[in-house]
Amino acid sequence: MVTLGGGRKVPDRLDGRVVEIARATGVWGETKAFVGGTSIYPDLEEWPVAVVLSEVYRIEGEPHLNRDLGFADRDILTNAFDGVIRREKHIDALWRALADYNVEQRRDLLVLSGFVDPGKVVRVGSLYPKVAPGSLEGKEIWKKVKLRERDPRLRAAAIAENRSLNGGRIKCEACDFVDEASAVFDAHHLTPLAVGLRETRVDDLAVLCPICHRLAHLLAPDRLNPLTPSAVRDARLKRSILTAH
Repeated sequence: MVTLGGGRKVPDRLDGRVVEIARATGVWGETKAFVGGTSIYPDLEEWPVAVVLSEVYRIEGEPHLNRDLGFADRDILTNAFDGVIRREKHIDALWRALADYNVEQRRDLLVLSGFVDPGKVVRVGSLYPKVAPGSLEGKEIWKKVKLRERDPRLRAAAIAENRSLNGGRIKCEACDFVDEASAVFDAHHLTPLAVGLRETRVDDLAVLCPICHRLAHLLAPDRLNPLTPSAVRDARLKRSILTAH
């Protein structure tokens, strides 16, 4: 989806601008099921139905429909919020106009607490799909396990890129630990696989040593929002200062 600045509540600086590209999950339902009871709900309750997004990308420069992209009018905004009117020619023209613009993934937007994308279209009522709680340990049972697929070529590419930037050796992006053996390092998904099915690129991965990789998940506010390398670096520094005192 493409987000456009329009409507009575949009800030003046975004009015008429193409702001972001977003990837939606299949989870949709009443808005209050996702943000009910939060501070943003009063601003969203006029839209009774919402969908959960998995990835959001900021468009470089937030181009204006008329001044930057050359649209003669802003008809594409008419009823764009509810899909009653879908102007295919306008939408195709918008994608063509955006083809040369760079995008950057927004890491500051956190996934809903505990949210899990079931990988299919699901309508929810008062609760959205969450991570299942743990169960009693120690009992021997048989399980059929479903794992999320990983592409080993992505890890190899991330390691190779890191090596090329560090004179033939590999450096942890959080603590600067250096070694020549690729097996010593992990490929850390900045957006975890549990969020749902999507394309993963090399720049979605960070190369970390095992300790920093574990801390990225251990110190995260939520299992679906692991720390970035810079946040791990800050956390390790803070912990070392506390230990020294």
